[in-house]
Amino acid sequence: MILTNTEPASIVPPTCGWTNPVTLWYNPIIAPFQGTQPDGVFAWYPCESETDDVSSSFTGAWNSSNTSIITVNTYGTHSGMLPGSTTSNSHGCLPSNDPHRNCPNLCYTPTGGANTARLSCSPGSLTRGSSTTCTVTNAPGGAVFSSWKFQDSNNNTVTSSQTTSSWSGTMVIGGTISVQVSTSSGNSVTLSASVTVTARSGFGFTAVSATPESNNSTPSAACGKMSIPSPPIPNSALGESCLDQEFSINDQTIGDSGPNQGYHYITSISNTASGVPTGYYYVISPDLSNTSSAFYQAQTGTYNAQTNPNGYISGANLLADTTRHESGTVNSHYENYVVAQNNSSNNLGDLAEFQVGPPSQSSTTFESTVKSTLTNAGNTIQSAFNVQPCNAAYAGYDATCTFQGYVNYNF
Repeated sequence: MILTNTEPASIVPPTCGWTNPVTLWYNPIIAPFQGTQPDGVFAWYPCESETDDVSSSFTGAWNSSNTSIITVNTYGTHSGMLPGSTTSNSHGCLPSNDPHRNCPNLCYTPTGGANTARLSCSPGSLTRGSSTTCTVTNAPGGAVFSSWKFQDSNNNTVTSSQTTSSWSGTMVIGGTISVQVSTSSGNSVTLSASVTVTARSGFGFTAVSATPESNNSTPSAACGKMSIPSPPIPNSALGESCLDQEFSINDQTIGDSGPNQGYHYITSISNTASGVPTGYYYVISPDLSNTSSAFYQAQTGTYNAQTNPNGYISGANLLADTTRHESGTVNSHYENYVVAQNNSSNNLGDLAEFQVGPPSQSSTTFESTVKSTLTNAGNTIQSAFNVQPCNAAYAGYDATCTFQGYVNYNF
């Protein structure tokens, strides 16, 4: 990075002669520069064989070729910087309106430079629940570190009174970490660095398999007794399914005095609660399942869309369609459940993974908020499950939603 002055150089030599270039120094007013240099901008006048502080005599504005690292004021004083490092060359000009008017306006660009102080975090990107260490490097000797602070995107903050050059801790939410670095002369700068937190793997729930149950069974308390009339009666269901979604969570509050001190997060989630697992259960009419029953035999398969539109479905088609309607992978209640629960917006495990509460929130409130969020997602999945496949409660449609005939209850 080059620090330059916009004042042009004169090419007219003075009568007193000019045999040496002007020697310039710059002032590390804001902690970032290592080493020691004189305060101000000094020039060596070979005309009078003396060195003067000419900081105040510069009429041209100094500037930086990379203001994201450092800026300078009119007199060449470094007035600020952002994290980073640079080898900087200063470029200064002795103005023509200087009190030493017999000397020419000459520009001089010395070589060399210094590294700026920098705050960096390692790692700068990490999975939720991992640790990072943020450290100031290239600080001048005797530097004092204070006002450590973390701030997330919602302006929740964590501060620390420690005075060391680094700050470590578990991270569950990303944000900006900053620290004030001061020199022994009282000048200071605030350095900052960003930390990104990414999701953990393995939290998403997998859809459970559809489990057949016997008629009049109670697979879970939530489902209750699943009962199909036997023998079947007109307009009664020939199949029934139930989705019982269960979950339990474990959470933790960070207490390591690090950047995320006091934040709450979910450490694990299970698709069981009090020993009861999530389950998808279905029951098929025993009269339909029994191919020797009078009911099954009454399904004669006489339906034809063109020649007998009021005819009956066949027993084989009715059994296949009813089973698919409740538990199949296409146009079924089960498919509705799988698609909805595999959507990351509804997946209870995926949702739980990124739930984070600020330090201002109590553990009880955090847990209640998370449970409410997960319950709402579960309700969305349940609503999708309840949608009737092929827009019909009657199961006499095939996988393409083609009607295959009516049920014969006269047997």
